Amino acid sequence: MRLAVSKLAAIASAGAIASFALTAWALPPLCPPDILTCGNPTPGTGGDGDGDGVTVAQGDCDDANPLRSPQLPERCGNAIDDNCDAMVDEPACVPLTVAAITDLAATTIRAVSIDLAWTAVPLTPLPGVTYRYDLRSSLTPFDTATWDSATALSGVPLPGQPGGRDAYTVIGLQPGTLYYFGVRVTENAGSVVAQSLVISALTLPPDASTPDGQGTAFDTVPPQPVADLYAVPGYGDITLRWTMPADPQIVRVAIVRTSGSTPSGPADGTNVFLGSGTSVVDTAVAVGTTYTYAAFTYDHAANVSAPVVVSAALLPPPSDGSLVTDGSGTIFLVEGGSLLPLESMVTPEELGLSGDDILLVPASALAGFTRGSVLTVRGEELLKRMDPDHDRLRNYDELQYGTDPGNPDTDYDSYDDGQEVAAGYDPLLPPKARRVDRGLVSRVAGKILLQVDRHGEAWWVHPTRGERYYLRNGKIAYAAMRYLSLGVSTADLARIPRAGTDDRGDAALVKRLSGNILLSVDESGEAWYLDPVDGHRYYLRDGDAAYWLMRYRSLGATTATLEKIPIGTLRGKLR
Repeated sequence: MRLAVSKLAAIASAGAIASFALTAWALPPLCPPDILTCGNPTPGTGGDGDGDGVTVAQGDCDDANPLRSPQLPERCGNAIDDNCDAMVDEPACVPLTVAAITDLAATTIRAVSIDLAWTAVPLTPLPGVTYRYDLRSSLTPFDTATWDSATALSGVPLPGQPGGRDAYTVIGLQPGTLYYFGVRVTENAGSVVAQSLVISALTLPPDASTPDGQGTAFDTVPPQPVADLYAVPGYGDITLRWTMPADPQIVRVAIVRTSGSTPSGPADGTNVFLGSGTSVVDTAVAVGTTYTYAAFTYDHAANVSAPVVVSAALLPPPSDGSLVTDGSGTIFLVEGGSLLPLESMVTPEELGLSGDDILLVPASALAGFTRGSVLTVRGEELLKRMDPDHDRLRNYDELQYGTDPGNPDTDYDSYDDGQEVAAGYDPLLPPKARRVDRGLVSRVAGKILLQVDRHGEAWWVHPTRGERYYLRNGKIAYAAMRYLSLGVSTADLARIPRAGTDDRGDAALVKRLSGNILLSVDESGEAWYLDPVDGHRYYLRDGDAAYWLMRYRSLGATTATLEKIPIGTLRGKLR
């Protein structure tokens, strides 16, 4: 007897392929510059509240501000006791010198936008000190005394390497108008450390042609949105990645975040990213909350693209049987809501573990666990308490059944090993299809199917083998795709249109390779999915990109439908 899928999943409707796809319409610095204690313990709890390496007991006079510490020099002229010696601006203080930014210039002038550029100046590295640009724009002249009267521009990059060129494009300007610009560098305490002179620039008249063909006065067409947006949840942060479309009008990307609703525009929600780039890590997130992120692109005329939206939540706290570390070097066993440190002589190798079996979890995500006593048991007793792959089988039992202690689903049939053992079925072999529907297999060959009446499990139907393969997560999806891929030359890839373009390519070649994972054999081994629905190839940048993209390009299918397609096992083939 084998585990019948219908026993564990409700059958919504028999036999039909539903036209269903997860909507993936489609992120801040690790610590936003204006939040001094981002991610640090609560001040006054006896630890190092501001993360400057000095506690209150060690003489920190302001444990909520890393810019006040006994290890810092006294800075002149800021009316602050920087070095915690109960004196302000004493004679031995370090003068606050302001470097000159000498070459701020308008490098390209258009009707509705202006490119600015300048040379980055040297900045003194100090513990706890970060630097940022303060770029201003105004319709009237301004200077140091009236700096705050000018408009602060958003999305300005962080200071680059000294001697390098930093740049910014001011968008949404009026044609034929004189603008004034100035830039300075400030530290996170607010002190100015570098300053430029204010320059002026006149935008082109509305009927003038622009130097690079961008930023015309009559442009009202929104730019293309970002592509391939996906979210990778962690225990303490959420990483978002996306692909920039080949649209020369795009100047920068804005990401906003909400919970409980979908952002309607770039001003609706919490701003988490504004600038150029293709990834960001959001650390200002809490366990138990689902966040919706919306990405918008801006062009030279400040037109805004349609939103690209994705939702994500932090991973739940590790469950009993997990092995975790907070980066301190200690390995803990999670048991009964407690963290039990393993004795220092126990190594992962002794436990038969790989690096993937020990979860790296930030201390903040482990705050809800109590700290138990050191666990000194060894060998069999420890194996009976460990379940690092969370398949409901302790490692001792995994040895008895021959299942993989580092893989919760040894036979890749979408059911955990422990779930199959508890139901009395073989965890080493996937179930055989009771009745194969060859017509159905032919219709869905090469497509990605989501099991809509379970938990949205993703399956890829191999275009020639006629078997479905379970894509449990990003790592498995990427490994499975590469293992089952078809090698093609760069010349053939060039004949297949890339997603996000209107190209049609070589129709005969596209039809012949439709639904395959294509692996470039001439260059760096890049993997592509040739979608049989639209005939375009999608770049599988990495495991997470592969998993999210494949789910986005999917069709819904019921359990009853999937049972008519044989399961192809990946057991022993991906390690």
